[in-house]
Amino acid sequence: MSPKTLQANKKPVMKVVHIASGDLWAGAEAQIFTLLSTLKRRDDIQLHAIILNPGELAQRLSDTGIETTILDESQLSSIDIFLKLRRLFAKIKPDVIHSHRKKENILATLANITTIQCPSVSTIHGAQEHGFVLRQAHRQIPNMLNWLCLRYFTNRIVAVSEELAESLSATYPRNMIATIPNGLDIDAIAKAAGAFDPEYSDGMIHIGIVGRLEQVKRVDIFLETAAILLSEQPNTPWQFHILGDGSLKKALIKQASLLGINNHLIFHGHSNHSHSHNKALDLLVMCSDHEGLPMTALETIALGTPIVAHRTGGLAILLEGDCGGILVTDHQPAAYATSINRALNIELSALISPGQHKLKERYSAQINADGVHASYKNFVTAT
Repeated sequence: MSPKTLQANKKPVMKVVHIASGDLWAGAEAQIFTLLSTLKRRDDIQLHAIILNPGELAQRLSDTGIETTILDESQLSSIDIFLKLRRLFAKIKPDVIHSHRKKENILATLANITTIQCPSVSTIHGAQEHGFVLRQAHRQIPNMLNWLCLRYFTNRIVAVSEELAESLSATYPRNMIATIPNGLDIDAIAKAAGAFDPEYSDGMIHIGIVGRLEQVKRVDIFLETAAILLSEQPNTPWQFHILGDGSLKKALIKQASLLGINNHLIFHGHSNHSHSHNKALDLLVMCSDHEGLPMTALETIALGTPIVAHRTGGLAILLEGDCGGILVTDHQPAAYATSINRALNIELSALISPGQHKLKERYSAQINADGVHASYKNFVTAT
């Protein structure tokens, strides 16, 4: 076969740049890594990641062989990052720019429209706040800039759940919003979970919550739920676990002390082995005020641990019909306690088997990557 024939048969390669914060390792970062590592397997796409903080996301992407540039926001001003992005875009000449979160979207959009003006995509990983308070007007400027960037200079907004898409459609045209649920690499999760033994005590019922210790996660509800279970069933060997860190840690420790549950509670802090902890739990609680589609929920079901969760965001569809867990409509500690007892009294396979089947059918990493890639391809073909 001649060189010309080989060249003619070769698939055209799209250059795609992703821009993310990477300041911590949470659900959004896990999804970004899963998406990029899955897209990397394709022979028609070339990826470059620009991360604004050194850390686990940047390291994992680099270790996977994805070209990764760190523009450290702790060392660089926003103007410095903007100027460096312009130079990188001019050098890489991407076909698509894909940003994640507000600051990254603003900087990427401004750098894009002042240089190469290529199609752009932005993923919204969770609920956005659009309210305006006059006395906090200076804090609203980034929100307004982000809205302008998304509304007038972004080709596609990706929502990770249908509920989030409907919420966004009140602010942005519905035809520019695509619902692409997060995806999971089940084999990778199982491998990661087996790499560490958290050594939970035998004979105990281990109930946990995983996430940032911030208001939206409502760890206060988790603590009150624990207090109810301990009060109503004092002879049950309960052990409660909190995995995560954040600004509310001291307040939550004080709350636990006031509730008198310290002897049955462990604050683990941030852990690089969250998969192993999720697998060791008997049940995971997710009582956030709102969610997009938490990667923690997908991972936990894949590992065989049932969930009791607030009926919000993508959780409502994921767990519908007791697939992988039980949904709570009444967002109160007593309702969570009742649902925990119910879940623990259902045959485990009756919850987990349908949940794991749904993961494979709807929430695989490949399905997610195919949906994102299809959006890229539409833009590149159109241009």
